[in-house]
Amino acid sequence: MKGLKNYKLIAIIIIIMFIILEMFLFQEITNLISDINKLSNINNNYSGVITFFFINLILVIFLFAISLKILSLKLNKDVTKTEDYSKKETREEINDDLEEKNKTEKEVETEKELNSIFEELRKIKDINLYTEKFLINVAKKYEIVQGLFYLKISKSEEFEVCSKYAYFNEEEPKKIKIGEGLSGQVAKDKKAMNLSEVPENYIKVVSGTGESSPKYLLILPVINKEKTIGIVELASFVPFKENFVKQSVVLFEKNSEFISQLIKK
Repeated sequence: MKGLKNYKLIAIIIIIMFIILEMFLFQEITNLISDINKLSNINNNYSGVITFFFINLILVIFLFAISLKILSLKLNKDVTKTEDYSKKETREEINDDLEEKNKTEKEVETEKELNSIFEELRKIKDINLYTEKFLINVAKKYEIVQGLFYLKISKSEEFEVCSKYAYFNEEEPKKIKIGEGLSGQVAKDKKAMNLSEVPENYIKVVSGTGESSPKYLLILPVINKEKTIGIVELASFVPFKENFVKQSVVLFEKNSEFISQLIKK
């Protein structure tokens, strides 16, 4: 709107200058016509000149009025667009803030739940019961359909299964060598692996409706003093949340010394 006011002021100044110029030209032309009439002895007749200047003036004023109207409409449209954009930005900012708040609340909730699971496990004095309880408790809260907990064989580069959850197979899970297969690679790299495309027939879940293969697989390393002492495989039909993966890694690191002591017993 400030631009429109400035334009109106400029337009008024131009019109006033134009009127002054018109009057000056009108005066000069009438003087010229008067001189010509005196020389030719013709009566003065300024009606045509006056009509011409009035029509010219009205036309200029009309054009300025049209220009102001067009500019006003354009500015109003721009202002509306700006206000709509501003409102949209505000809504997006509010939605982002709410999403960030909800995300933080979910992260806090996940951290509390996992903390409570590990705190409860610290009461256990047997490694077999510890690994079994971990799989059961995690499965209850996070839609885990199958789980395996491997532990490193003493003085060996292999891991063997210690506890199973919802594992139905005629054959026992094979031992894992460091660097071989997905879990072996996790043991070597000491980094969690969160897969959304599990290799075909890698995992099978048996239920009353038959066999099915979970799509999502999370493999967690249990690291103590920079050495992998355990591997956890968790399978699910729903994606693993990033905050769940992060908190699981942190809490396994935090409790790795306790797990290591249980293994030695």
